[in-house]
Amino acid sequence: MLANYEIYCDDDWLTHRVQVERTIGKDTKTLSLSVETRGVWRSSGQGLAELHGCPDLDLAVTPATNTLPIRRLDLRIGKSESVIAAWVKFPELTVQPLSQRYTRLAKNTYRYESDTRFSAESDVDDLGLVTAYPGGWERIARCSPDS
Repeated sequence: MLANYEIYCDDDWLTHRVQVERTIGKDTKTLSLSVETRGVWRSSGQGLAELHGCPDLDLAVTPATNTLPIRRLDLRIGKSESVIAAWVKFPELTVQPLSQRYTRLAKNTYRYESDTRFSAESDVDDLGLVTAYPGGWERIARCSPDS
């Protein structure tokens, strides 16, 4: 499976627009989401009432989207906060709300927990971008604040 995505957020790390495309063999499926300022999510113009007020997006294929709440919450070490994210499941590209909890364990380490009973610790850089995640996910390019 090949997945391409673009996520547009504002200066407060709130999601505003999402484009996702996944390809399996010759089968390609796309998903377009938008979020209005009042927290109303839409897919192809249709309202998604079950996602109303979700501040974050979580793509099941990558921990990179954990950066959004990590940056937005700006937790101090030892602090936790719960959020509800719009969770995009693959390969179906279905969307549902998912309760999540983020705990900052150290300067560059966070614990992620979800209602699916999944839990993982991830490393982030100084920008809050995920650099390593259990199960073999690792960022292969490096970003710097000056670039």
